Amino acid sequence: MIKKDVFIFSDPGIDDALAVALATSTNKIRILGACGTVGNVSSELAASNLASLFDLFGVHVPVFRGQSVLCPKLPFDPSLAHGMNGLGDVILPKSASSIQDSHQIIDTFELSDKISILSFGPLGDVANLLEDYPRVKTRIDQILLMGGSMTAGNVTTTAEFNIYANPKAANAVFNSGIPVKIVPLDVTQKVRLLEDDMMRIKQINSPISDALYRMLKFYFAFHKEFEGFSGCYTHDPLAVAALLWPEQFTFSRVPVFVDTRIGRTYGMTIFDTRCRSVNSNSVVEVATDVDVDRIKELMLSKVEKGILRSGHELSSNLSYTCFKIRIVVFRDSSVLPLRKKHHITFI
Repeated sequence: MIKKDVFIFSDPGIDDALAVALATSTNKIRILGACGTVGNVSSELAASNLASLFDLFGVHVPVFRGQSVLCPKLPFDPSLAHGMNGLGDVILPKSASSIQDSHQIIDTFELSDKISILSFGPLGDVANLLEDYPRVKTRIDQILLMGGSMTAGNVTTTAEFNIYANPKAANAVFNSGIPVKIVPLDVTQKVRLLEDDMMRIKQINSPISDALYRMLKFYFAFHKEFEGFSGCYTHDPLAVAALLWPEQFTFSRVPVFVDTRIGRTYGMTIFDTRCRSVNSNSVVEVATDVDVDRIKELMLSKVEKGILRSGHELSSNLSYTCFKIRIVVFRDSSVLPLRKKHHITFI
């Protein structure tokens, strides 16, 4: 079997952790490296989380620290959804692996002629790579990302988090001339992990499954409070799933534009379903549907097998944050979720 070479950009993030779990559970891809990018957490913490996650899943992957910044100040604190450390306040052992600077990423891209970029976070570091090293474009087979929405947003009424965090970078990536596939909110919110799915992971009864279960408990609590159901959306894992099982998705080729003007539609992804764009570079493939039951089973069974196959044992000093008070004040009434402007949560 010929493996697909991939490079990951991620801002872990509980759903990022699930995406990494899926990516490391398959023998269809070879992860050449991963860059921690600012988003749910700082780039430093993102890189540290990635290194710890790779250790958790028993794989060695070079990790880089991104240099991008968030364009606007986010209108809410991502720790509401992902905890203070991005992983639901599950404290993983710190990795002994060294974390490299982002300017060294180019060396990794010299290792393969066909690399797929998987992006689970804001696109600043992807855009920087393409701008600083234009020659790398010839080595990138495709950019597959979770981001955007064809309807409503999740960080504001019109914008999805990953795009809102750096809309200029998103425009640069979409206009790069590299084939881009987008899995937007419209599709990721169709696929939900529920209580039975979380217990399925817990019942594997290993340090890996226990860590994932505790992250999911935090994520479920957030969705219960603000989305009104006991479960969670599978945002970032679906980007990996689209690489592994593209036949389970329906894609449409459409031009896309990101609004960078300050205002209510800042960060909005505008998909021109009329397909009349004069700039062919902005045409992307956007997922419009997915076989919900089939893709969820494929993801869960693959992660299950990956956990069972790994003989990796976590250090006994794995610890968890059991109790915390967090106060989050939303500054803009257009921000989602809208149910409460002042929220106090006990974990």
